[in-house]
Parts: sequence; structure tokens; C-alpha cells
Amino acid sequence: MLLYRICRLIVLPIVLIFYPTKIVNKENLPKGRAIYICNHFSLADSIIIATRLFKRGFHAMIKKEAFDSKIGNWFLNKIGMVGVQRGKPDIQAYKQVMKILNSGESMLIYPEGTRNKSNNDEEMGEIKAGVATYAIKTQTPIVPMMYYRRHKMFRKNYLYIGTPFELDEYYGKRIDAEVKNETTAIVGDTFDGIRNAVNNYVEKKKN
Repeated sequence: MLLYRICRLIVLPIVLIFYPTKIVNKENLPKGRAIYICNHFSLADSIIIATRLFKRGFHAMIKKEAFDSKIGNWFLNKIGMVGVQRGKPDIQAYKQVMKILNSGESMLIYPEGTRNKSNNDEEMGEIKAGVATYAIKTQTPIVPMMYYRRHKMFRKNYLYIGTPFELDEYYGKRIDAEVKNETTAIVGDTFDGIRNAVNNYVEKKKN
């Protein structure tokens, strides 16, 4: 992804200045493919993750509307983004994500399905079942991440990277409603644990 690497080199200095973000536990990043999951506040979430964590290439699911213009459609496809229709099944997006993961590449997915618009930075929206489905069908580990708070220009923030985990006990099983509920709960519990961890980390930094 030559275009991606060029854009990253241009954007990275801007990100470092305007959105100073401490990456915590970078050693938890796997060398192979993974599904990266994170809480979601704004477009800055993806830009920070892409520029700070992925030097060679980056794939993420973003809203389909971002592809509406010809230039936007060309650019986003060129740098590896996957457009998804929110609020309803999107077979095309599903096939694209499966192709990316099965080819050995990684994917960033926001399990809430949309930006968090609540006034409480610690409160996440409903976790959707898509992440667990992709992880089980492609037998891909999940890397949970969490921003300490929503971004404000020039204000320090933290991106906490949790321990990768797998839903391996569900590999090969039929993904029915029960499995979706169980695995989605596991993802939600993981986020709860990381929220406590990043809060404790920041509190220690303050003291």
C-alpha cells in the first residue's frame, strides 16, 4: 500500500502535535494478523491508530457514507478501508472483511458500530456480534484497545492495549444466537477490564 505509507508519513507529524497520545502496552501487539477492537469517539480514533501502530498498511471498517464521493471512494479503497452500511446486514462488507482476514492481514473494527455520542467517556454503546463472528470464522485473535477519553486538540490522551485473546472454544461451532450472545458478552467483559486498567494507569501517572 504505497499510497497509505506516503499518507502516513505526511499525517504522522500532524497527529503527534495535535493529538498527543501515549501508547500503553505496545508490546501486546501481535506480529501476525489480528482483529483490533476499540472504543470509538471520532475520526481521530482511526487516524491515531493507523499512524501510530501500522506502518505498512491498515484496514478498518468505516461508515458507507464516507465512500459517496468519487474521490472519497477512490482514496478509501486505495488505502484499504471497508465501507459498511450501519444498522443492517451488509453482505458485501462481510465478504471484504473475511477476504482481508483470510489473506493474513489485520482489521480494525469498532464493536459499538458507531461513534459514542454520550456525555460519559467511560460508557460504551451496545457491543455488536460482528467482531466475534469474524474472529470465530477466521480463527483470528482479538486485540482489545481503549482510549482513556475522547480527543481534544493538544490534550494528552492514552491508548491502552490489552492482552490478545481468542474465542477458540467456539472454533468450528455453528454461530447461532446463543453463541453470539456468549461471545459478545466476553468482548464486553474484556472492555470492562481494560477500562479499569487504563483508569488505574492514568491515576498512577497523576500521583
